[in-house]
Amino acid sequence: MPTWVKRSAKMMLSSCAHGPPLHIFVGFIIICIGGCASTAKTGTTYVARWRHVSSCPASMNHAAMLLNYSVLLDRKGDELLTATFRCTRDAQSFTSMTGIIRRCRGAAEQCEHFSRIEWKHDICPMLPVKNAIWSSIVEQWEPRMICPFKKEIYTGRNMSFDYDFISSALGVPNAAGIWGLKAFLRDEYGLVHVCFDIYIELIKIRRKHYSLIFLTVDF
Repeated sequence: MPTWVKRSAKMMLSSCAHGPPLHIFVGFIIICIGGCASTAKTGTTYVARWRHVSSCPASMNHAAMLLNYSVLLDRKGDELLTATFRCTRDAQSFTSMTGIIRRCRGAAEQCEHFSRIEWKHDICPMLPVKNAIWSSIVEQWEPRMICPFKKEIYTGRNMSFDYDFISSALGVPNAAGIWGLKAFLRDEYGLVHVCFDIYIELIKIRRKHYSLIFLTVDF
């Protein structure tokens, strides 16, 4: 064991050093800066760039009008979305939720259909469900997105999808590139109520994860 580790452990535990010799487990988080034996594991993850956010066309007769949006780059390199929209009519319940996914080649104008995901029947109990594909977005809105869905102005702050989870759920080993998503909810009359059209560029990055090392120190 390196001398500096043993000396540091003795200094930290000197006030407890009463009685016979002890075997004490001391945990150290080792962060190596060049040259030393690193315990870091390198993995890949996705961060996003929000390329386009809009309400769906007015011809769909939906009730959600996007007022504004902005993005903020966080310390992990991911862009977080803040958006505000006005809901122009009430909905007592939602009967279906649909996501149409497009994969693009080079630009948002060069996209092809990838998948259509649809949930039917009573959608309201599904909205607050934890660890669903939509959870990280739905949870950020104020007022909360619950039923009955009121005619209000809604703001979602610092929103981001769990891109690793979505990539795994869709069975896409390499999800880097631009993706389009049109997502909408239908109300109790079968009318489109909330509808947004977004384009996101996913970027695969490498990130180091540091382990917790437990050392046995003899006194």
